[in-house]
Amino acid sequence: MNKRTQFQILVTVITSLLLLNSAIAAEDFSIDSSKIVSLCPCSGQTYTVSISNTGDEISAYRVFSSQDNPYDWASPYNAEFTLKPSERTSIPIIVDSQCNVQGGTNFEFIVATTNGLVKKFSQAYLFNQCYNQSIQQGQLSKDPITSESEFTEFTEDYSICPGDNYNIPLKFNNLDEQAKNVYNLGLSAPSWVKLDINQFALEPKQSGILSLRLTPSQELTGSYPLELTSTSKVGDVTEKVEFNIELQRCHLVDIKLPVIENNICSGDESEATITIINNGENTEELELQLQGPEWATLSKQSTTINSESQEDITLDLKPENASGTYNIEFSASSDSIDSSGFIQVNIDPETVCKSTEIQVPSRISLGFGTEFIPVKIYNNGLKESDYDISVSGQDWISVEPDNLELEPGKTWNVNIKSEPSEDIGEGSYPITLTLTTSGTEFTHDITLTLKQQDSITSALNFISYYKYYFYLGLILLLITLANLAIFRFKVINKIKESNKKRQIKKARLEALQKAREARKKKREEESDSK
Repeated sequence: MNKRTQFQILVTVITSLLLLNSAIAAEDFSIDSSKIVSLCPCSGQTYTVSISNTGDEISAYRVFSSQDNPYDWASPYNAEFTLKPSERTSIPIIVDSQCNVQGGTNFEFIVATTNGLVKKFSQAYLFNQCYNQSIQQGQLSKDPITSESEFTEFTEDYSICPGDNYNIPLKFNNLDEQAKNVYNLGLSAPSWVKLDINQFALEPKQSGILSLRLTPSQELTGSYPLELTSTSKVGDVTEKVEFNIELQRCHLVDIKLPVIENNICSGDESEATITIINNGENTEELELQLQGPEWATLSKQSTTINSESQEDITLDLKPENASGTYNIEFSASSDSIDSSGFIQVNIDPETVCKSTEIQVPSRISLGFGTEFIPVKIYNNGLKESDYDISVSGQDWISVEPDNLELEPGKTWNVNIKSEPSEDIGEGSYPITLTLTTSGTEFTHDITLTLKQQDSITSALNFISYYKYYFYLGLILLLITLANLAIFRFKVINKIKESNKKRQIKKARLEALQKAREARKKKREEESDSK
């Protein structure tokens, strides 16, 4: 081989090496990725991988997951791109894992150029316990809960008063440092416990306060369990709080309403007693009201009753021009108490209650001596009446008695006394007999005719006027004679019975004496025979 040939071969080898070196140096890239990636399950989290064009030419790239990966829920985003020399880009890797994945797993990704240069990188996914949250109970309040309300944590059960309204602030905390989350609330509680909302969202490390509204009715007592759950939409993580709500006997007022069995007469005054008993644990300031006719009133419109105490309230009834059945509603109320009931009152009209009949002739003839005119008073009403009795028209006329109490259905006599003076002449003189009871008057007009009368006429008038007394005396005499006859009959029977007993006793003594004499005679005969 000559020198010229050797030179040509050397030039060819050097040229080939230079061309190969130039090709290799023209396309290259580097991958910057973390060996371990910390993630939260089922979150759709994204992290990035950096790729740099370290070659001398523009290159087109494609990034994709290896077919050997155990799951298909990790994939690059914007997986095809172009880089100029020395240019760098970040490729997002989206991981949308299952919610129940735990621990770690390895994933491999491939980066390839269109010219065939291929590189791989592997990463270990470490799944943490993410989406942590917490719920804090707050101090009980009667005021509405707002975003500006001060929150004070309270970790015990609650004791409240039925009939009052309360709010329990609940503080929800998103403890995750990266993930925003939406929380769905569940409540297991009595119907009088309500939540403002049942879903809300929190940014990472954010807290929010909701109100749990309590509106127990007054008649409730006892202990009620409550469970509140908060479940995150991302991660499906559930947190719960449990506590009891104790309903104390704070406001427990009983009302004993009167039962008015007897009818009340229009125009009369009557009273009934309403008893208010505070069986609760708090002192109660009560407003008292009546719904009914104007003639029904209370002795007071408000009262304060200590715990385990009672008070009597007077119901005043003064019906005027009234009749029928009235249902009167009584109520005792406060911010926490609303207790009421009905009192039934039956009113009889005045004409029925105080019906009175005066029985006496309208015209009467009298002499000039002292005479008495009997008057029958009938109480035909429904109640006992206390009558004030008076007579007017002539100053020589009076009435005895001037006051009379008469039960319903009963009758009594009063006497109008006539004592005309010597200067009174014969003629007709009008008088009026008046009976007054509970403000109601009953009158009867009588015309008295004065004239001189003979003894026979006076006697007949005397008998006529006092015939009822004669009847009464006769009845009393008959009753007395009957009682004497009964007494005499009893005395005679007693004497007869006593005589009979003496005769029986005498016969027994005689028989005994004869028996003794017979035994004595027998003993003597036996002695003589010996």
